[in-house]
Amino acid sequence: MPAYILAAIAALVPGIAAQAQTSYVDYLVQPQPSLDQRTVATITDGFFPDCVSGPLSKTVVCNSSLSALERATALVSMFTLEELANNTDNTSPGVPRLGLPPYQIWNEALHGLDRAGFADNGSYSWATSFPMPILSMASMNASLINQIGSIISTQGRAYSNVGRYGLDVYAPNINGFRSPIWGRGQETPGEDAFFLSSVYAFEYITGIQGGVNPETIKLVSVPKHFAGYDLENWANRSRLGLDVNITQQDLAGYFTPQFKAAIQYAKAKSIMCSYNAVSTLPVVNALRSC
Repeated sequence: MPAYILAAIAALVPGIAAQAQTSYVDYLVQPQPSLDQRTVATITDGFFPDCVSGPLSKTVVCNSSLSALERATALVSMFTLEELANNTDNTSPGVPRLGLPPYQIWNEALHGLDRAGFADNGSYSWATSFPMPILSMASMNASLINQIGSIISTQGRAYSNVGRYGLDVYAPNINGFRSPIWGRGQETPGEDAFFLSSVYAFEYITGIQGGVNPETIKLVSVPKHFAGYDLENWANRSRLGLDVNITQQDLAGYFTPQFKAAIQYAKAKSIMCSYNAVSTLPVVNALRSC
C-alpha cells in the first residue's frame, strides 16, 4: 500500500476514535452513533487566532482585505495531513503550532442558540428561545420569521465574539412534515414544501445570514437535511441505514423545492446532507457530484 494512503489512514484515527465505537453497531437499526466527550464538547474560550502578534499575524490568513475564500485556502494549506483530518470533527482542536485555537463546528439555532458556551450566571448565561418553527410559521408572517432569524444571529455573534459560539449554525430544518411517526415535525415549518417551507427557508436564512449575499455574513446558515429525510428509527429501520425510493415527481415537487429556495434564492452558504440514501445513492455522494 502506498505510503501516502497509510499516512491518510493514520491521520484519521483520532477522529474515528472519537466516535467511541467499542463494539459492533448495526446502523441499519441503530439511528444514533456513540459520540465521546470531545465530539459533543462545547467551547467557552477561543475560536479566533491572534492577528496582532500571533504566528499567523503576518500571513494571508490575517489579511482582512482579502476574501474569506483566499484566507481560508491559505490557512488550510498550512495544515499537515493529520491536522487537517483532526479539524474535521464537530469540535476541532485547532493547530497550536499556528496559534489557531479550537473551533466549534456543531452549533444549533433551530429556534434560538443551542450548544452555546453558556455561563452559570451573568451576561452569557441566557439567550432568547423562540417557539418551535411549526408554531412560528403558523403565524403566516414572513417578516416575523426573518426577525427571529436576525435576532438569533445577533445573539450568536455576541456569543461568538467572546468564544462561546461558532459562526455557522445547523438551521433551519426544512424537511417536509410528512408523518408524525418521524418525531421531529415540530422542528419544521410544516407539510407544504413548495410554498410554506420555501418561504420559511428564505426568510429564516436571510435573517440568520444578514440578507441575500451580504458583504459581511452574520452567521452561516446550514439548512438541513437534503433530501428525503423524515424518519429516525421505525420498525427496526434506522435513518443511518435507510435507502428511500422517491419518484422524480415527488423529489421535484415535495422533497427539494424548499432547498432550491434555500440555496438558489436565499444563498445559504452551506447545506447539510441527510443521513439516508436515495435510490441506493448516499446523499452525500450526490451533493459532491452537484
